[in-house]
Amino acid sequence: MYCFLWIFCGDTSGSVPFFENKADSLLWNALIDRYHYLGYSPLSGAQIRHLIDSDRGLIGAIGFGAAACTLKARDRWIGWDRQQRERRREWVVNNRRFLILPWVRVKNLASHLLAKAARQIPIDFQVRYGYAPVLLETFVEQDRFSDGCYRAANWINVGPTAGPGRNDRTSKRTRNQHGAPLPIKQIWLYPLRRDARRILCGESSFRGEAAWLVPAVRKENPSLKEFKRSNPAWSGAMAKLKKAAEEGKIAVSRADAAPIYYEMLCLDEKGNPVAFEYELTRHDVERLAEPFIESSINLCKQALFEKRLKSTHMQKLLLVGGTSQTPYLQERLLDSKKGLGIALDSRIDPLTVFARGAAVFAGTQRIPN
Repeated sequence: MYCFLWIFCGDTSGSVPFFENKADSLLWNALIDRYHYLGYSPLSGAQIRHLIDSDRGLIGAIGFGAAACTLKARDRWIGWDRQQRERRREWVVNNRRFLILPWVRVKNLASHLLAKAARQIPIDFQVRYGYAPVLLETFVEQDRFSDGCYRAANWINVGPTAGPGRNDRTSKRTRNQHGAPLPIKQIWLYPLRRDARRILCGESSFRGEAAWLVPAVRKENPSLKEFKRSNPAWSGAMAKLKKAAEEGKIAVSRADAAPIYYEMLCLDEKGNPVAFEYELTRHDVERLAEPFIESSINLCKQALFEKRLKSTHMQKLLLVGGTSQTPYLQERLLDSKKGLGIALDSRIDPLTVFARGAAVFAGTQRIPN
């Protein structure tokens, strides 16, 4: 049986949905309300809802919305602190509803659909909201379901919820008398990327105080056990590392490697100066930039797809910004399989594209009297 995820609606913020089809939205609501044991309630935050179609007709529905504010088991698995969670919680998406219509009986269908949705959700969010989530979460009521489909789809069980969720408005006194209305559930996670935890903790970006250089500092200086971004004692050293990382990134766009050296990066716990020497290679930058390049290429492919265009319809690709000068990025863009396969327009300096565009636009504007 062939299955298709039919995307049709967006978030609750009032912005325009993927496809403005009121009938599809009402159908999704009705199916969930009629056949899902939790019934229908509006999904919160950024969201994607799908009708699941097949060669045999409509077989189900699935919906993804905002992640839970706090979950001890999830937060422990990720390893982030409160500030990191507040900044990056939108990169975690909750599988709020998953329904296969009760008369549909196909072996391994549920796990197949979960795997298909996991591949599609990052692309949908990138196009719809401008970012790609890196982790999925869901709750499974243990007394009601066996959770075998999530296990078969390689989701990770990190433990139970700690108690009633944020939607439980019942008073503590009532819960003590009648029991918790919301039962304890098992928390399941699915990383959409291998480095999901590092990204959620802010350790995979060139920004964020160059956290990717921190392990190198600790490796060279075992005495710096508490050398962390969250430790205010090292704020000066972190600023130096961030500056060095930015300068090194620019340098390796023109050379194979760039040395990073500080005769005194900081002082250790005993007051002794700590030197730091590191060779940043082009390979290091390419490895760290790969997720962002892949995300950008997928966004371009989706934009072409929505306009029913192919790469062969494009004559030239205009590069913008200093980062686009890196040889690795240009090689990826020219690759028809891993990139876009569109010829690059090198006539205009990527560093001056915005300025030239602004000048051209300004020339089209009338100056008021």
